[in-house]
Amino acid sequence: MKKLFYTLITLFAIGTMAAYFYGFEKLGRQLTALKSQNKEYKNGDWREMYAYEVGKQAFIYGYPAVYYANVRYRFIEKPEGAISMGVNELFANRIPATPENKFGGSPNRDTPYSMAFVNLTNDAAVFTMPKNPDGRYYNLQCSDFYSDIYGYITQLKGGDISGEYLIVGPNFKGDTTGYKDVLRSPTNWSFIIARTFTDATEADLKICHTIQDGYKLRMLSNSPATKRDVLNPLDGKSDPLNALKTMNAVMIENPPPSRDDALMNLYALVGLGSKGSMKLDTLDESTKKGLRRAVVDAMGLMENASVKYGSITNKNKTVNGWVWAPTNWGRMAQTSDFFGRAATQCMVGILEHWVEEATKLRTFNDKNGDALNGKNKYKIHFEKNQIPHPKAFWSITAYNDKYNLIENEAKLYCLGNYTKTMKYNADGSLDMYLQAEKPDGDKAQNWIPVTNGDDFNLFFRAYLPEPSWINQSYICPAVEKM
Repeated sequence: MKKLFYTLITLFAIGTMAAYFYGFEKLGRQLTALKSQNKEYKNGDWREMYAYEVGKQAFIYGYPAVYYANVRYRFIEKPEGAISMGVNELFANRIPATPENKFGGSPNRDTPYSMAFVNLTNDAAVFTMPKNPDGRYYNLQCSDFYSDIYGYITQLKGGDISGEYLIVGPNFKGDTTGYKDVLRSPTNWSFIIARTFTDATEADLKICHTIQDGYKLRMLSNSPATKRDVLNPLDGKSDPLNALKTMNAVMIENPPPSRDDALMNLYALVGLGSKGSMKLDTLDESTKKGLRRAVVDAMGLMENASVKYGSITNKNKTVNGWVWAPTNWGRMAQTSDFFGRAATQCMVGILEHWVEEATKLRTFNDKNGDALNGKNKYKIHFEKNQIPHPKAFWSITAYNDKYNLIENEAKLYCLGNYTKTMKYNADGSLDMYLQAEKPDGDKAQNWIPVTNGDDFNLFFRAYLPEPSWINQSYICPAVEKM
C-alpha cells in the first residue's frame, strides 16, 4: 500500500513538472513569435527606443509645469497684451476676456480674473477676500504648478467668506493662527485666480470693480511685488529638446510630491524630471534622438485627447455630442491621472475647477458628429425643463480652435441666464443660434457669432451647479445644423 502511495506521488510530481515545462516552453514560443513580429524593436537602436518610451511619459507628467512656466513668463517678464504683473503681484482684468487675449485656455466672459503667480519658496502670502454686499458669485482658486487645485475660498458652503487667508508652500514652518483658513500649496510656486461675476453691463462692472479693488495680496515678509525676473522657457519649436530642458528646470524649481519619487527616479534614467539633468546636450545621441521624438509624439497624443476631452480613468461621458468634464478635474494627480491632467485639464483650460464649484460641458461636434464649422448655421433648442438652475449662473461660450474667443464685429461671445436681452419662447423653452451672419428678427437676441469657414467649439458652464450636473444625469440638447 505504501509502495503504491509513493508511486502515485512520483507520477503526480512527474506530471506536474511536465505540465510546468510544457507551459514554460509554450510561453517561450509565444514570446519568440512576438519578438519576430516587431522588427522595429528587434533591429532598432534600443537606447533611442527606451528614451522615447520613458520620455513620452515624462513629458506628459511635466507638461503642465512647462505650460505654466510659459504663461508666467508672458505675464511677468515679457508681458503680452493687457496682462502685466510682478512676482507676487495681484493683477486684475477690469473687463471680461476679449479675443485680443490670445493665451488660449478658453477664458470665460462671466468672471473677470484677478490673478497672481506667487513664490512661496521662502515666504507665505496673505489674501484678503472683501465683503460682498449683493451676494454675487466670487471665489479664489489656488493651483499648484502642475495645474491641480489645492484650495478654494468659495461660497459653496454658504456663509460670509470675507476675511484674511494664509497661503503657504510645502516647507512653511511659521505661525498660522489668526487667519480664517490656511491653504497649503504642494509646490513652491502657486497660480491663484479670483473670479468676480459680472453681466458686463456698465453699471454692473462698477460693482464688480469695487469687489476687485477689495482683493488684497501681500507677502508675510512684506517684500515688494516689483520683481520681474522668472525662469525663461526655451524655444521648444526650434528644438524639442528645449521643451525638456525647460521642464527639468521648472520641476527642479517645483519638486513633485514624494508619492511620485518612483516616477522621478525612472525619468532620471534618461535625464528627465526633478531628479534629471540640466545638461541634456551631453547625453548620447541615441537618447537625445529618442527624447526629441518623445516630445513631438506626446504633444500629438495630448492634442488628440484634448479635443475629445479624453479621460483615461473614464471619469466623463458623452451625451448628444457634449462631453462632460471629467469628475476628477482639478485633482487628477490624486489618482495618478497625469495624462488627463496634461491633456484636458491644462492644455485646454490652463486650470479647471472641482466639479462641485463649476461643472462644464464641451462640444466640438454637431448632432451628427460632424465638426462645428462657421460655414454652417446651427441651433440649440432647450426645452423648459432642460434649462439649468445653478445656485450662481450658467453660460455658453464659443471658442476658435486655439481656445481663444472668436473675433466678431458685434462683440458677442456668449449667452447665459444673466443675458437680459435673451428672448425665451412662449412655452418657456429657449433657442440659441450659432452662425457667421446675424440672424433675422428676434433670433438676433439669441445669437453667438462664429467665423465663416473656421472650426469652433462650445463651452457650457454652470457655477455652483445643481446635483444633476455634478452626477452627470443632466441631458443637454444637441447642436443641430440648420
